[in-house]
Amino acid sequence: MLEKVAPEMRETIPAELTSQFYKQRFYPTAMNLFGSRVVNVSDAVKKSPPGNISRKSAKRSKTNADDLTPMHLDDMFFCDWQKKPHRDEDLTHMSPEDMFFCDWQKKPLPDEEEDDEEEDVSSSSDGEHSDDEDVFNIRRVSVMSSNEEYQSSFLCRWWKAVEEMQSQLRDGVLLPLDPRKVSEDNVFCEVETAFVLPNWHCCFRNCKCCEKDLGEQRSHEQEIWKHISSKHGQIIESIMTKYELSDAEDDCAQFDEVAFALLASGIAEKERMSVPLLGHATDRRALRQLGEVFAEDTSEVLMCFICGSKYLEHKGFDKFGKSQEKGEISFRTNDHTCDKLHRILTADKKNKFDEAWRYNFSYDYFQTRFGAAVRTDPSLSEDCYEWLRKLTYRGQKLEIICNPEDVRSSRACTHNAEEICKQCAIPVCNSCWQLAGQGKKIPRALANDNFIGYVHNFLCGS
Repeated sequence: MLEKVAPEMRETIPAELTSQFYKQRFYPTAMNLFGSRVVNVSDAVKKSPPGNISRKSAKRSKTNADDLTPMHLDDMFFCDWQKKPHRDEDLTHMSPEDMFFCDWQKKPLPDEEEDDEEEDVSSSSDGEHSDDEDVFNIRRVSVMSSNEEYQSSFLCRWWKAVEEMQSQLRDGVLLPLDPRKVSEDNVFCEVETAFVLPNWHCCFRNCKCCEKDLGEQRSHEQEIWKHISSKHGQIIESIMTKYELSDAEDDCAQFDEVAFALLASGIAEKERMSVPLLGHATDRRALRQLGEVFAEDTSEVLMCFICGSKYLEHKGFDKFGKSQEKGEISFRTNDHTCDKLHRILTADKKNKFDEAWRYNFSYDYFQTRFGAAVRTDPSLSEDCYEWLRKLTYRGQKLEIICNPEDVRSSRACTHNAEEICKQCAIPVCNSCWQLAGQGKKIPRALANDNFIGYVHNFLCGS
């Protein structure tokens, strides 16, 4: 019997009859079935019942647990069958309805049921988790039953516009029509075959347009948006005007953004009504679309001219199919619309770039601050332009410290290989380009004591 008692209590058990000990001292406690801890009955019952026990039963258990406090040790019990019967009581004559295992399984009295019903109504908004189950009672309310203020809000108008746009689309918007049944809106569903699907197709009703030349690699977004703008642009514009989704003051770019979002929302709502069909045909289409943006001539690794870090340069397309730089680095050039590169390299006084230029590029300023640390570096010796270039700065040719590894000269360049000019294509990462364009100092610039150079021959030599 002693082996079944908690280890930490064995020393406290007196050398008396075990049954007498359990009768006087062990009835008010219950062994934890999953460990060796001893739990007081009143504290255990006062705690929250198991998750499948109702709030009504939990209330009765807590109330009865409070009543156990003034009881004598001999009168306290954990379960009803452990209760010490009186002389006139006979447990064999108890009805099944009066017998229970735990207190929260006891059948409530009629007056208790009335109290519990009142508590459920009053406590529905009390407690930390009282409203958690309300999420299962959420129902969609019709727009007409809502108030006028909500019906006139932009969110409601947008929802109505998406519903009307959805009605203009056919079923199976993600698959083209079956070419063998051109007279009907029958979607090609044999996606488990290895058919070559067109990269783009129109999803409007009674429209059979799709990609014609399957062998040419180009932006399918540009082709489909060009078709929608010319053939179905009036439908989208009428819906936007009807629900006041755009203002007359919006420019063409803003109008296209709203039209694209409206069409994309309509396609998404239409597709949620069915399960997408996937197979070999859709996989081949996805790989062809991936090949449009990730090709040998659209992706490469470049080193930043200012900080010397490596980044991926990637030429992709935006949502409308227009060419766009999507990498973390790109070649910066001067064009007729922007002279930002010229202002960064020449540091004109009007934009107050002089201090930033000295901090980010000047080799003389670098030697003044950190020259002692790189005095013996052969790559920075005299007449060595491995990390240096000459730049015309306010009529003078000055040396700048940089990483000229990936700089490309254009046809307009007339200088030698040791110089750069504003006509060169210079790779600059997005972070350095943003800070330099604002006339700020670049903490990661090579001129800011970040020059490392090559590994010494003593370490890499054979």
